[in-house]
Amino acid sequence: MNFQIPDHIMRWLGPLIFVNIFIWVVAWTPEARAVVCSNTENCLVSWVSALSGWAALAGALLTVAIMRQQLSEQKRQTDYVTGDLEAEAFFDSAMREEDNEYFSEAKITVINRNRRTLVLHRIEVFSPEGITIGIRSTKVDDDEIELPLSKMIQNNYIHRIVSGKEDGAKASRCVVNCHVFCGKELATLSSDPDRWSENPLTIKVFGYFKSGVDKPVEYLVSGLVSVST
Repeated sequence: MNFQIPDHIMRWLGPLIFVNIFIWVVAWTPEARAVVCSNTENCLVSWVSALSGWAALAGALLTVAIMRQQLSEQKRQTDYVTGDLEAEAFFDSAMREEDNEYFSEAKITVINRNRRTLVLHRIEVFSPEGITIGIRSTKVDDDEIELPLSKMIQNNYIHRIVSGKEDGAKASRCVVNCHVFCGKELATLSSDPDRWSENPLTIKVFGYFKSGVDKPVEYLVSGLVSVST
């Protein structure tokens, strides 16, 4: 594993080493003791000796920080080799044309880079009052399923299986296309973009990895969707 100590740590590592060497020389060599201490109780050597403990503590904490970063990097690379990676989730806003009308849409993409099969169950939406979404279709790789009556019924259940990633193969993905609703009506877009307003959406995706013991997972995505004012 090729690991380099970060620059912000290297800037302090050299001075700390020199300070520790200086403290050791002052505190433990007889010549230095004779110069800085005249056999009094509160001499400079006593103070320096006390400070050396704090310097040693600082050096130990620095070592622990470096080791933690090394272990984190090693775990990340091990997870990559074994395929035990988290899926990735993204949010995009979109616009769909139908019968010369334009509708606002939201799109959620989940990419499964784990070796285990990912089952996507449902979404939960956090949005401003009056703005919400409902699933129009789901697409896993090339297999797309349109939900019936999606313009009238706001459905938040995905129920799709995303295969685990095989070595050398492209990771499977699920794209969830959603209608945007203003109240109970589809959010149409005016031909004048100046009349559009951006509204924040936060969406939580629920699912689980299939294995000997199923592992529940949640993915949080957020973005902006446009509606006409």
